[in-house]
Amino acid sequence: MVLLADVFSKVYHKHLRALLTPHIEAYMLSTMCGGFQRRGTDFASLYLSAFYGYAWVNGKNYAVLFLDVSAAFESLQRVFAFEGVVTDSQAQSIFMQCNMPASVWPDFVDALREPEAFRASGVPSILSKIVGVAHGSTWYSIEGLSEFVLAEKGSKPADPLGDIIFAFLIAKVLSFAKHKFVQNVFVCTTIKTEPTSSIFGEFGEQSIDLFCANYVDDNEFPLLGESAGEVVSLVAALAGSILGSFAAHLM
Repeated sequence: MVLLADVFSKVYHKHLRALLTPHIEAYMLSTMCGGFQRRGTDFASLYLSAFYGYAWVNGKNYAVLFLDVSAAFESLQRVFAFEGVVTDSQAQSIFMQCNMPASVWPDFVDALREPEAFRASGVPSILSKIVGVAHGSTWYSIEGLSEFVLAEKGSKPADPLGDIIFAFLIAKVLSFAKHKFVQNVFVCTTIKTEPTSSIFGEFGEQSIDLFCANYVDDNEFPLLGESAGEVVSLVAALAGSILGSFAAHLM
């Protein structure tokens, strides 16, 4: 699907994107890549390389769970990004339209109770409302179709706001998943480095939480364990937390 918009609209949306960028860069996980804070795919590759090296040096068993969000931009529920509180009847209507199993409903309610991504990241209320209006009454058509379809969810592919809106939501979902995983008494993989010096300068002791290396809708989750059996158990627990968290946000 290709967005058709006049030049004025795209310039206006580009300005809104510039206002949102500082907020997403402060809100996103430290291991999220993809157009922000100058982190490209090479950063995600380096995260995994560091993880593999750490596992090998310390004699640990490890696994990496790869997950891709299907129909990423199209499946985005705007209520979790910038539209704020919904009524009970609206929540039920949104949930029913997504054909999710009834077992997802409690997690969906929990996700709705949390601040939407814009509010959680400190986006001013007026800017959130402006972006919401920019996504109102969006529609599309297909060649040969005599009617237009009103789109009540999703961000806009090819629009300057498309990827940044999705980045806000994926940061929210991954934070929700991380909390859910740790809440179940599992520990995320943390890599620590000793103080060192290099041609780039002196570096003190550092640590990085490798819960997830993300690039837009592609996600990799590294896990360490003392034994292969422990790693298998962690993969099952993590997969449940991740899939449950995405389902809670109707993705």
